[in-house]
Amino acid sequence: MKLITFKMASKDDSKTMYVVVYNALSSCRSEVVSIPVADTAGEYRVERLVNSPKDWVQVSSTLILNAGYTNRSGAAGFILYFEASKLPPIGARIFRINKVDGDNIPILSDANEQPTVIHPKASPNFSVESSHLRANQLNKENDIVITNGILSVTCDRSSGVIKLIADKHTQLELEQSYGYYESFYHLDYNQMTANSRKFESSFNVKGNGMCLPGYIDSEGDEMPWLLGTAENWQNSGAYIFRTSDRTPRIIPPKTSSVIIHETDLVSEIHAKFGADGPMMINQITRLIKGKNYVEVEYVVSSISVDDGIGKEVVSRFSTNIASHRTFFTDSNGREFLERTRGNNKLYGSLTHDPVSIEPIAGNYYPVNAGIYIEDENRSLSILVDRSQGASSLSDGTIELMIQRRLLHDDARGVAEPLNETDIGITPNPPYGDATRIGEGIVIKGIHRLMIGVGRNGAAQARSRMDEVFSHPHIFVSSAPADVEVPFQQAALSGVESPLPPNVMLVTFAPLRELGVFLVRVAHQYGTDESNEYSLPTTIDLSVLFPAKTILTIIETTLSGNQSREDWENRRLRWDGKTNQQPGSAPAEAFSRNLEIVRTLISLRPLEIRTFEVRVA
Repeated sequence: MKLITFKMASKDDSKTMYVVVYNALSSCRSEVVSIPVADTAGEYRVERLVNSPKDWVQVSSTLILNAGYTNRSGAAGFILYFEASKLPPIGARIFRINKVDGDNIPILSDANEQPTVIHPKASPNFSVESSHLRANQLNKENDIVITNGILSVTCDRSSGVIKLIADKHTQLELEQSYGYYESFYHLDYNQMTANSRKFESSFNVKGNGMCLPGYIDSEGDEMPWLLGTAENWQNSGAYIFRTSDRTPRIIPPKTSSVIIHETDLVSEIHAKFGADGPMMINQITRLIKGKNYVEVEYVVSSISVDDGIGKEVVSRFSTNIASHRTFFTDSNGREFLERTRGNNKLYGSLTHDPVSIEPIAGNYYPVNAGIYIEDENRSLSILVDRSQGASSLSDGTIELMIQRRLLHDDARGVAEPLNETDIGITPNPPYGDATRIGEGIVIKGIHRLMIGVGRNGAAQARSRMDEVFSHPHIFVSSAPADVEVPFQQAALSGVESPLPPNVMLVTFAPLRELGVFLVRVAHQYGTDESNEYSLPTTIDLSVLFPAKTILTIIETTLSGNQSREDWENRRLRWDGKTNQQPGSAPAEAFSRNLEIVRTLISLRPLEIRTFEVRVA
């Protein structure tokens, strides 16, 4: 609703648009904010409120055509980018936007089977000198190069595929591709082997002692799969990932379809993949001012299943990093766990190794925040904007699953295929036949690529994980242009000063009793991930309560339902060898960590602590 409102407001020249950009993180940040605006001619002037209610200063802004790859009706014609610098911690700044005389609409140059370069017309924010630099970069015979002063990205001139990413410390050659696996589905029951029929009928019976904890009859049974007997009949589905082949079918890039947008704030290279296959993928490679990562935005079109085969779409980045079968994925955004490709001990001491019969799915792991590979010289980290499956199926590669459309159920409880369509589904029996209606859905996502020196993958991923998790919140409104809105202050912050950059304020919530708050803080770096930020840190909780006096601080358990001291004194302590009884003295480390010196508390790497704070 906010986006539609802003688009509609931007059509009216008599309106001034106001934007409040809120930063939910406990540290300062600078961002380039994007706003959809109407497809009418004109130039936009963006200003930031400073000091007094009538003191506004102009900030850098630029206008880029909205490619509209998701084919949404009524989508805005343009995207307005503007610089929102020094956003205060847990605070906001105010901006206003007016349409002014002039013409800043990008113009498409004649392509003639060459990359289409979109140049903005002259505006206060367009640098002639930087324009010449860009022209020199674009005149290279085989490559396109864009830069933001921190990173440079080299793409193939004919396809727009990324070939190289470089910063002042290192450069990394990349081979980028998209592909899809055909999903596995079992044969007709009569065509199955007698052995498979035997295990399918005998192991899916309640009470036979073979079902793993948490499974019921309607969800099928894991034990046959672990023993290797489900190999011929376990479908790929909502809960199970299985492929029919061991290599993805590559979705080729479409040549001579490259579009380039270049401005001082944002540079983009648009490319297309698979125009004639079962799906099309539109990609935008984007560099943003002040950011040390490359945004790769992808839009996957409706996946065709006319051939009766489900498909699982992946994005793959291949490098020459000597990762030696090792890669790292996060665990719910916290610890990075080392993974080893082909680990045949993953499921314990089984006579049948599941990883060997499932070399693709058996090496996939959940990624909630990021995945990285590294060697002694270079590292590549990829941050995701949603939970995805990912792996490194060969040394130097990272592969992420970005979309699935399947036609068969995996017998794990959903009782329907993972086949999402843009219209919906008919009612279930007896009121309908549960038939999917419409085309497969279109999805859009973003991968953020970061490169670094050797053994630096975790540190570089950590440095941007919180920003990806918590984007700035955008609030918009409008008022007649001749009305002066009486703002009381130019910016606000909910804290007295920023918290350290390796600390995140996870929870700040008032409790039922007046003047009592639940505060939860987290150390965001693991041990040995960063020379600077992996160290224990101390924070002052009083900075969270400006103009207030802290009366008491009680540490609670993580969930906040009891005091931690009481829990420490009651809990059973077991050293793995002897049976110690509840009520034994807390370990020294816990006693030391429970100490609160006035309002100062300490955090060890990746530690999360919760407090009940009473103020007056």
